[in-house]
Amino acid sequence: MTVQTLLDICRSTMQSAKYCALITNGQGRLNARILQPFEPEMDWTIWFGAHPDSRKVAEIRRDPNVTVLYYDGSDVGYATLLGTTQIVDDLQFKQKYWNPNWQSYFPKGPEKDYTLIKFSPDQIELLSFGHKVTPEPFGLRPTILTLKNKQWIAD
Repeated sequence: MTVQTLLDICRSTMQSAKYCALITNGQGRLNARILQPFEPEMDWTIWFGAHPDSRKVAEIRRDPNVTVLYYDGSDVGYATLLGTTQIVDDLQFKQKYWNPNWQSYFPKGPEKDYTLIKFSPDQIELLSFGHKVTPEPFGLRPTILTLKNKQWIAD
């Protein structure tokens, strides 16, 4: 398969999943939580909403390296993205990346008690039985894509 086909399958897996797990380093202990991300951008940037006083934001401030996992049960596939994050408090971005369904979690809206996590992946691990992305030995390891010089390559 071409790299572009693998990236298309990855994007499809992410869109089908709807939710993902964000895994951060909690000072020697990994912490995972389920989040509802925004759709990945064309450059693979993923945005998450968060409370600025949350544990995940504190952990990201200490260590910006995270893992994001999407699982698509209908395809029996997953995409694991590894990369770095940054906290973004710019009001223009917070308004752009606001989900009105989150009003009960952030009653003051995007202006207060709401921040963004910007995630930029540099590695993708992909496995999809539905799309036959199952390297030998059959299904025991994922296909790995790595971002090098702004280009995704298959390892």
